[in-house]
Amino acid sequence: MKPTPQSAQAKTLDRSQVVAEALHLVNQEGFDRLTMRNLAARLGVVPMALYRHVTNKEELIDAVFELALSDIKLPDPDLTWRPGLDALARAIRELLLEHPPLAVEVVGRPTLGPASLRIAEYGYRVMRTSGFSDIDTNGGINTLVTYVIGFTALEVPRRHSVGANPPPDLSKLQSLYADLPADQFPHTVQLQPQVEGLVTPEQFDHGLTTLLDGLEHRLQDSKNAASQCR
Repeated sequence: MKPTPQSAQAKTLDRSQVVAEALHLVNQEGFDRLTMRNLAARLGVVPMALYRHVTNKEELIDAVFELALSDIKLPDPDLTWRPGLDALARAIRELLLEHPPLAVEVVGRPTLGPASLRIAEYGYRVMRTSGFSDIDTNGGINTLVTYVIGFTALEVPRRHSVGANPPPDLSKLQSLYADLPADQFPHTVQLQPQVEGLVTPEQFDHGLTTLLDGLEHRLQDSKNAASQCR
């Protein structure tokens, strides 16, 4: 019996092709459209053929995250802690901006695959070898990663349509600031915050610098305390 085009395609399909196409689908249409049926249609196979390579949709989503995160280029291992963490934060943000749906989805879906662990290991190493305590190392990396993810999750919807959701109309929100009563919100009215400036690259830089400044103070305090104990 001559194999049908679909059965022939299913025989040559492998897990890497399935996951790569799933990532393409997510980037183009969002996670809401990632179903076995839709993915199978893009690959030219029947849905059941996918289950030879992934157990279920949850495993597929984990694999999509792992594939995307594996593209993060870790900074030079010879960098000291501050330029190393700065470069690491920017690499994570750049990767998430390249995959907008992931930037939003990762907030509610922590991942501990090899790629994520590789990112954390780099941060742990540059901090511990620079003299940070274990407490400050753990807290510092957690803070850095959550800052980048949280900032990017706010940034992406303002720059891209994510799935069926278009970017918000920030002008409407800005008009609310303009109408605030000065007697109730005097500092807000005087500062005149700009909604568009909340998640700009400049604001990311400001937040990252502030975070790293705080870690630098922690490191110096730890060194001072250690020298006093001698």
